[in-house]
Amino acid sequence: MFFILSKILLFLISPTTWFIGLIAFALWTKNEKLRKRLMVIFLVLFLIFTNTFLTQSIIGKWEYPIKNIEEMEEYEVGILLGGYTLEQKENYDFTTLSKSGNRLIQTVELYASGKIKKIMLSGGNGMIGSKFEEATSSLELLQKMGIPKADILFENKSRNTYENAIYSAEILDEKYPDSKFLLITSAFHQRRALGCFRKQGLNCDAFSADLKTNTKTLIINFIAPDSENIALWQMTIKEIVGYWVYKMKGYL
Repeated sequence: MFFILSKILLFLISPTTWFIGLIAFALWTKNEKLRKRLMVIFLVLFLIFTNTFLTQSIIGKWEYPIKNIEEMEEYEVGILLGGYTLEQKENYDFTTLSKSGNRLIQTVELYASGKIKKIMLSGGNGMIGSKFEEATSSLELLQKMGIPKADILFENKSRNTYENAIYSAEILDEKYPDSKFLLITSAFHQRRALGCFRKQGLNCDAFSADLKTNTKTLIINFIAPDSENIALWQMTIKEIVGYWVYKMKGYL
């Protein structure tokens, strides 16, 4: 039930939903004064959510700090959380990464540099009605990259961050008791993820990948509206709300 409610909440807190709601209400109402106010609110929100300077400045405060790979200690296992691949309409023999694909790339870099000895893939499917298992797909991908199967652990049952922690802990507590782990996920997601894994008693440090607000931009990008920023706001709002919902439920 919580899983389904979380998807409904995600829809309601989306800036895109707000934009559509404001425009639809403005078109529906017969009150001219109210219509003008709604359109002003829409315009102000649109300018805020599409402004690159505001997006980078505000969202950057939420993203968890990053470190260079060479600064990291050595860990027995690096835990890679799902959310970095896309399910295709057809069954192709190659993998398509999402905008969070740097999670996977940087995990491989950590392994290649000797900072993690094993890679644990954690992620089933968070989409309602889908049977795609991200960890299973990623297992095949890592093997194609030359990583031995003996160095890969995985769980493919989890549908959200809380379940990532639950199912991963079951495996790691049995195979690597009292070990220290490196939790690898996107910087915007790291706070909630780290809280969940530590709540399960796992001794985890954080490696924040896929920083969204550290890309070089032209001056014009800080002035001209950019619709891609809306997706960053949607992602961050979802994460902040998710963090506090998890906090209230005792998951963190």
